[in-house]
Amino acid sequence: MSQPSAVSLSLVLERIGQELSRQAEAVRSLHALVEAGSGPSTEALVTAQAIDTSSQHLGELSGLLQCLSGSAGDAFAPASCFEPMTLSGLRARLLGDAEENTESGEVDFF
Repeated sequence: MSQPSAVSLSLVLERIGQELSRQAEAVRSLHALVEAGSGPSTEALVTAQAIDTSSQHLGELSGLLQCLSGSAGDAFAPASCFEPMTLSGLRARLLGDAEENTESGEVDFF
């Protein structure tokens, strides 16, 4: 497979967003393991494989984003991209603001 010399940064970032959405959905499916309460079924074991694949995907995306950050130069991310984020601590960390002690209002009960 030949390697492209360059890929549109906006396209790569869009694809990363799609990948992260898929991984988030895979992780959400793990709630079924906690809610089941009984011994692991075959379906639960298949679902549990999402732990391994999600960690692999997230590790790969992390490396890619770190590499992209080295080539981004002085490009700016629009502040409007951060406005829809509901996890205030995450948003603060991404913006480089002082991290809040809690993720207020963001409790996820199983």
